[in-house]
Amino acid sequence: MDNLDDRLADAGVSAIRIDGFDAATLGYAESGDGHALVYSYWRCLEVLMESNGWPYDDAVEYFEFNVMGSLQSYEGLPAPIMVHDKHWP
Repeated sequence: MDNLDDRLADAGVSAIRIDGFDAATLGYAESGDGHALVYSYWRCLEVLMESNGWPYDDAVEYFEFNVMGSLQSYEGLPAPIMVHDKHWP
């Protein structure tokens, strides 16, 4: 299976997704509150830089305000998790 929807369905996981950042998905985490998708913070920035031609600082500003600022639980599902998985640059 090559897309995130198929992988989640195969695993029986219902979780909040961040549109446009499937390539930055590392997997999912389980807790008593349900499943949460786990994303690479740095890969999310790379997605923005590659798809928009933005420099690093613009990608960080956009991501912090528009994505991180809007992450929250929804309909009983936990918010997605961001992992700072490498040092930049």
